[in-house]
Amino acid sequence: MSALPPLFDLIDGSRSAPSVALGLYVTDSSTGEALQPAMATSAEGVETALAAAHHAYETGAWTEKCPEARADALDTVADQLELDVERIAELDARTTGITLHWTRMTAQLTPIIFRKAATLLRQRVLATELPGKYGSVSVRAYPLGPAALICPWNSPA
Repeated sequence: MSALPPLFDLIDGSRSAPSVALGLYVTDSSTGEALQPAMATSAEGVETALAAAHHAYETGAWTEKCPEARADALDTVADQLELDVERIAELDARTTGITLHWTRMTAQLTPIIFRKAATLLRQRVLATELPGKYGSVSVRAYPLGPAALICPWNSPA
């Protein structure tokens, strides 16, 4: 199995080590071996990331790109993820206890999701009208701004 990669925060284009020790370790789910300290991003780091995302949103760095350019960027992410599917699956299995069979499926699905989003951008599926019991429902897929999300560690890919 692969060693765990070094931890880092990527905030506004700069890498830095996470600074908040959680007082426990990421462990090998098969052996219980401590692999590396569990770390978190500081509250200040989260605020800096949100400010950078808000700035990118306000300046139109992403939203003003044409759909084709955004789709190309998503396909590039998918291309890179596809190169690392096996490594991602191994790391997920090692740290979660989920079998390689299942982590491989999750790791293979991740680039597919990026490609699907790229396809929808290219097809200009940004607005849809759906029938509803009390009238039609408008679904708009337009960016509304940055968001901070918390992801569970039971399926990190």
